[in-house]
Formats: sequence, structure tokens, C-alpha cells
Amino acid sequence: MRQFRVCVVSAALGLAALAQPVPHGAAYASTGAKAVSYPAWTYGMKVWPFDILNPGDTEASIRERLDTAKAKGANTVIFYLEEEQMYASFVDEAGFQNMLGKIRYLLAQAHTRGLKAVCYLNGAEVLTRDAVDADGRPTGKPTLAGTHPDWLQQDITGRKMSFTTRTRVDWVPPKAADDWASPYSGWRDFFKGRLVSLGQAGLDGVYIDSTSVAGTAFGNFWASSDPGFAKAFKQAYGLDVPQKVDWNSPAWRRFVYFRHQAVRDFLADLAGTARAHGVTPFFEMSSLDNLTGTEMGNDNQFTIGGGIAVSPEVEPNYLAGKFKEAFRAAKASRDADQSFPLWFLGWPANTAQARREYAMTVALSGNYYPTADSPYPANAFGFLDTLRPILDRRVPYATASLLYPMRSKDFTYSTSAALKAYGDAFTALARRHVPFRIVPQDGMTAADLAGTVVLGGAQSMSDQEYALVAPKTVALVGADNATKDTWFEPKARSFPTTVPVTGIEQGLPFSVSAPDSSFIEYYTDKNDPNHFYLFAYNDTPSGTITLNRPQGLNAKIYRLDQAATTQNGATITSTIAANEYLTVLDVTLTGEGRG
Repeated sequence: MRQFRVCVVSAALGLAALAQPVPHGAAYASTGAKAVSYPAWTYGMKVWPFDILNPGDTEASIRERLDTAKAKGANTVIFYLEEEQMYASFVDEAGFQNMLGKIRYLLAQAHTRGLKAVCYLNGAEVLTRDAVDADGRPTGKPTLAGTHPDWLQQDITGRKMSFTTRTRVDWVPPKAADDWASPYSGWRDFFKGRLVSLGQAGLDGVYIDSTSVAGTAFGNFWASSDPGFAKAFKQAYGLDVPQKVDWNSPAWRRFVYFRHQAVRDFLADLAGTARAHGVTPFFEMSSLDNLTGTEMGNDNQFTIGGGIAVSPEVEPNYLAGKFKEAFRAAKASRDADQSFPLWFLGWPANTAQARREYAMTVALSGNYYPTADSPYPANAFGFLDTLRPILDRRVPYATASLLYPMRSKDFTYSTSAALKAYGDAFTALARRHVPFRIVPQDGMTAADLAGTVVLGGAQSMSDQEYALVAPKTVALVGADNATKDTWFEPKARSFPTTVPVTGIEQGLPFSVSAPDSSFIEYYTDKNDPNHFYLFAYNDTPSGTITLNRPQGLNAKIYRLDQAATTQNGATITSTIAANEYLTVLDVTLTGEGRG
């Protein structure tokens, strides 16, 4: 879930509209939608939080905050409409028109200063301030549930997805109402109309959060069973929405999978509308590569794999301080489509956490966004400027592929078996410092599978997916890989050529040794095969990173707040100091054996 004020991370992806659900019998197939490209400015964003645009903000206050962003060295700002309290400023027509006037002024002033501007919106959630009194009684203020009850999601028992602080939802502000709209309701066209208006105002980008269908976070009831959603599910699979949770039921498993499809196609429809009116779409997902994606029906690896704009929220607070898992989640989002730009940030509690999250940002992205009211490295934007020639040339390099088994993760929800095996496989590869890509299993192609293919928890595998993987050398982590079909029914299969994951070689023209806690991302230069870039996120800063090549290497080593150093020879060694969460090595092969 998201915190109030700003959301933490965004990866910029997108696709043309996919309004219809995937046909029955082709649930695991590629969407077939055409690829999209992103404007150049999205690959080098230095984002400063304009923060909240309120209905009463003066023109002078808007100019002052834009001047601050410019003075900080930013080239992009992100603004929010009335602290996510969206009814008065987004749904109500008079309120929206008032906000639109302020947005036009903000955009004109931003563009005069050479700044791009991105607007944050909620995709399915509508909050209303002061909708109830302290005792939970309605105040009479209009809410989405009151004005458009037919737009609401409802769980499998028929309960409307409408909440206040007195209905067990702790993230709802005091006295507020929190309503969740269905992707198959009139909300869809309404939202698209708002995007048209924002595009006509000159908005550069839109960042859409809170797009999901309710799951266990709302109690052990799953959405949605509203008429539009039920009709779409019936068209896709010929089934009625199940009335109870049953992980052993093929019908239930299809419903759980369809929830991902519904969110993906809704977001794709919004993205297509945004692009058609000059707005670059960004989407935020807090579900990451964990069971929250199952619960909320918005697993970002599925939406990216389908070509949908998505951004991973990897705030370690949501992961109980598990920074390695945060890095894994962000890498999975970057790897799912490596051609898309990525934002990465969190809500660091102190300067050490800020440096840590910044290290993840730079290792995986060319963009940076320090969250409002959070600490951040003073030289964050300046260091990005220093690295910009590398960031603009680097191309991800992989000699192995790790499948992300979303269906298996979903279908083993009650035991977490698939998620655990997937995590074990990731850790094994990362500790051996193997260059690898995480590939979403759903929608993968032969071109996605580089080198040895690693399966961890991938029990569910369609015949098409098996045909892609079987000719490869395969490493298996955990039991039962590929022993179930698409919908998790038993299927007897094996792989002709297997190796232990510990036997996978790095496959580099030099050897790399580093601490287990250093997660290294490998890149080559798009114009020079003899040029490599290593971005190491050091989860526990200590030890050394050593490169060996008998024929010789040249290396330039970059660290935040330090002057770059150079080394030459058969061995390159970089000592990791106690506060160095990031080490960047710009490496060139020398001597014989160059490509």
C-alpha cells in the first residue's frame, strides 16, 4: 500500500489500450499489443517533489516551489491534488475545474523554467475528506459511494468496497471515506475524460497509484464481483465469480489470475488515452514480487510482462527493513522490460537509509526522486550528472535468466512455497555475482531467455512455456518445477539438460569476486563490446570487489562524495568503505582477447 503525500518509486512503462480481457484459453499468451517508446526526458529525470497542489494555493506559492526545484538542480517536478483526497478536487466537476486552472498555471511556470511536470492520481481509490463525523456518522458530503454506487468494486460476498476509519481500514484519514472503483464500470470512461482534460492543459506526465482490486488487506474477502467485473470474467473464462476462497479450485485460480488481467488492461486503456493526448504515463505498484500482488490483483511483473506502464514501490518499511528484497523487487521491475525508464525511491528515516536507497536507484535507473520531507544525499543530482555519460550508454548484460513464476506464487498463496524458492534462486545467483535477468514467465519469448534458465518455484508451466525452456540448460531450485500445467493441475515433465545453480558460471571476460552482500548489476556499452559497467549495491558496506583478467583491464571507480580513481592491470581492487552503499566501476578490456 502507499503512504500519504508522495509515493516512493516509479518505473515508466506503457502501452496502447487493451480494453478487452484476454480471450478464454489464451490467458497465458502475450497480449500482442504494439511496443511503445518513451521520450528522452524520461530517462534522465531529476525529480523534485513539488508536493501537494491545494485548491487555495496562490500563484506566488506555486512560483516559489518551482524556483526551489530549479535551484536544487531538478529537471522534473511531481505534484499531488489535495493530498490524495480526490473527490473534491478530481471527481467533483467544480472542484476539478478549479484545480485545472491552478494546474495550467503550474505547467506554464514549470515549462518557463525548463521543468517537466508530472501529476499524481489514484487509479481506483477515491477518498473524501470529512465524509463522516468523529462517531462515524455521514456528514452529507458527496462521496463516490453516494453519487456513483454502481461504480464500486464489491467482494465475492457482495460487500461494497467502501470504508471509513470505523470499518477496519487503518490507512483512511480521520473522518474520511475511502471508496474503490471497479475497472469495469463508468469510472473507466470518467477517468479517461480527466486525462484528456489534463493533456489539453499541457501536462507532461501522469503517475497513477492505487490501482488494484481489494483482497485480504480489506478483510478475507476478495474483489471484485460487481456486475461489470463478473461479466468480463464470464466472457474470458465462461465462469461465474466464485463465492468462496478455495485454492484447490481451478475456477478460483482462474479468478485470481483474471484479477491481474483486469488491472493490466485497465491501466493499458488509461495509458493509451494519456499518450493520445500528449501525456506520458507512469504507474506505481506497491505489490512488488510478493504475495501482496496476489491479494491486490496488481502484480507488477505481470503488468510489465504484458507491456503495461508500471512503477515498483519498494519502500523497505513495507518489507520490514529487508533491503535485499527491495533491491530484488526493483531489479525485477527494471528487467521485465529493460528499455523502459525507471524511478526508484523510498521513505528513508535517516541519512544512512537515504544513501542506501539512492545506491539502489543509481544501480538500476538513470532517474532519481527524493521524497518530500525525507533526507537525501546532498550531492544526489550532481553525482547523477557525473555518471550521465555512463547512464546514457549502458545496456543491461546477462548470461543467465531467472523466471519470475507469478502463477505459481499465486497458486501456492497459502504456503508461500513458490515465492520462497524464487527468492532462494535469486539469492544464489546474486551471491555468485552472475549477470542475470529476471524474466516474467507470463508472456515470455525465446528472445528473453539468455544463457542458463533458472527455475525457482515455477511449478505452473504451460505447454508453450515448457517448449521455450526445455531446449535450454536449466538450473532447478526447489521441488516440483514444471510439474503443473497452466492452472496448476498435475503434468509430468522434466528437462533434458540440467545443472546445479551453484555451477552456473559468470560468463564474463574477467572474473569478479565480491562480498555476498554486494549485489552487482552488469552493463555493457551500447557502442563498445570491450567496455563494461559494474554497479554494485553494497547491502553491508565492507570488504572488496576484485576483477581479474590476465590480459589486463583499465578501470575508473566512482563513489558518492568522492573523487573518481583509476586503476590499470590484471587485477582491479576496490575497497568498500563503511558508508559506501554504491560502487561504480567503468571497466575497459585491454591487451589480447578483446572483442
